[in-house]
Amino acid sequence: MSATSVEQKERKIFFYTFSTDEDILKEFPVNSALFAIKQPQLVNRIVFYELLPMLSSNGVIAYPHFNKLFMIFDLDPTKVDIFEHINNLLTSFIKDRHLEGLIDYDTITQQNIEYVHLKPDPDKNPSHFIIVRQLIYSFLKRRVLEVIWSQRRGKKGGREGKRRPYIPLSQRKTKSGLRVFLECESLGETSQGEVLICRGIKLLLEVTPKYTGLLWVDLAVETYLMSSTGSKSLSPSEMKTLSSELGLDLYQEFYGKASVSPNVRSNDIERYLAELGFTNAIPIKYYIYSSHSGTFTQVSINFQRVKAT
Repeated sequence: MSATSVEQKERKIFFYTFSTDEDILKEFPVNSALFAIKQPQLVNRIVFYELLPMLSSNGVIAYPHFNKLFMIFDLDPTKVDIFEHINNLLTSFIKDRHLEGLIDYDTITQQNIEYVHLKPDPDKNPSHFIIVRQLIYSFLKRRVLEVIWSQRRGKKGGREGKRRPYIPLSQRKTKSGLRVFLECESLGETSQGEVLICRGIKLLLEVTPKYTGLLWVDLAVETYLMSSTGSKSLSPSEMKTLSSELGLDLYQEFYGKASVSPNVRSNDIERYLAELGFTNAIPIKYYIYSSHSGTFTQVSINFQRVKAT
């Protein structure tokens, strides 16, 4: 490979990166409170598939870890009583699903909520990195959903025109990044449900040894089976099994969408970033409560796009 082609490859990689300044992620302030899950084998699925999305949709970005609930707040404390708000959400959720004996938490107050500086070093503090990664992904998921549904309400809050199919953001494989699907094409119905090919972008968080936060962006393509029980991504073997019912080679359809030329990939990533408002920067702003000052403060982290040189 020539020196020129190596340089072009490096430029292409960095062109789809958003970066903080150095030391920004040396510490990541959050709040935590007691949240003991007594029987994880029975409750974890409910917590991760129902409770966390419900909290997020109400402005409480949370992640449970070792009997604590780590939280950041996408709410303005001058407009919302955050402690009353989160306690109402948790109490109603636990009561409605009869989880009183399976989940234990004390009413969250100014006195028992902790102010914690997580240190998201993947090597020295892997558990802190996992918590921070989940909180950042959940924050971005909430922000993206707000953008998408705002766009699809129409100019005056109506439902003008036909909405595109939309798959909720998948946090199924956070090690490989947060996937944001923005376009879906139906390939037909099978005995198991409708098959869709969805395209969008993948965002992958990295923290460098100098505590710089990086969000890598790439094209994401996934094949989904939609049924009455929900959505499921399909493996290559499952695609081949469903091909006969669809009357086409499903894996080849998927491969054709995923294996695009560099120019198509570049144009699609640019289009998706623009639709989400992430053309030049990805800002993260949230509130936390400090027991020392007795007030809520705003934390601001800005991922600025790295331009090709």
